[in-house]
Amino acid sequence: LSYYADVIAGSDGAAIVNLRAHDFLGNIGSYESSFVYDTTPPDIVDNSLQVVDAQGNEILFTGYAPVPATVKFRINALDLNINSVFANLLQLNNLSPSDYGKKQASCTQTGIDEFSCSIPAAGTPPNVIISNNITKTAVLTINASDTLGNLKTETLSKALAFDNLGPSVSSIRTEFFDAVSGK
Repeated sequence: LSYYADVIAGSDGAAIVNLRAHDFLGNIGSYESSFVYDTTPPDIVDNSLQVVDAQGNEILFTGYAPVPATVKFRINALDLNINSVFANLLQLNNLSPSDYGKKQASCTQTGIDEFSCSIPAAGTPPNVIISNNITKTAVLTINASDTLGNLKTETLSKALAFDNLGPSVSSIRTEFFDAVSGK
């Protein structure tokens, strides 16, 4: 005996299948089974993208000198497959090696359904280097799936301003000068 049940039409959550069989003599047999139906992919948190330097300071400006960086973001999921989180970082570096198109993130669970993910600068050569000689908004594509294979692709943006001008001094004042001139 087999029976087809359309569970795809249902919504995510717990489902129960109850099978009952009757024979010609009036005997009844039954079997019940339950499962969780899940089509919800992980949630890559908007506005969670951070690009930080070795001291943990957020990188807002770039110059001519390349800067090693760590890329951080958050994901919400009950069942994140931590080996499935990858990011396309090509827009962070004008001279990106081809492997910037698919960098694997390291994710740590920080709550019941919260994960903190990062692609560290650590490595020789550094894993991530910011190198842009223009002001731009870098768009990074993040991919993550849960243990059932539900995939989420999200784009996160990071504004990077190019600054090639050093500080300038427009005046110098001292306490002595102020006292002598009466100002």
